[in-house]
Amino acid sequence: RSMLELCMFAEASKHQEELSLVGTRGKLEAFAPSHGAKSDDRREVNFRRHIRSAEFTRTYEERSHPPSVAECGTMHEEHVSIDPDLMKAGDHAGS
Repeated sequence: RSMLELCMFAEASKHQEELSLVGTRGKLEAFAPSHGAKSDDRREVNFRRHIRSAEFTRTYEERSHPPSVAECGTMHEEHVSIDPDLMKAGDHAGS
């Protein structure tokens, strides 16, 4: 399962594009810089990885209720550097 959220009216949005992939074992999220960004802000999180616990994955098909907090697993956030040429290309030209 995946989703690409692309808004042609991204002005004043935190991210111009958001990409999410969800599966039994977890979720990946990636974010493109906001409209008008001219430099790569290394302090800004633009990638998240959510990994579900082995217990949740093993019993996924048999579940009839949401997982407990302990079964949800871990989340890792980081900044993945953006190629400077893409940042220079700008908004829609960098697509």
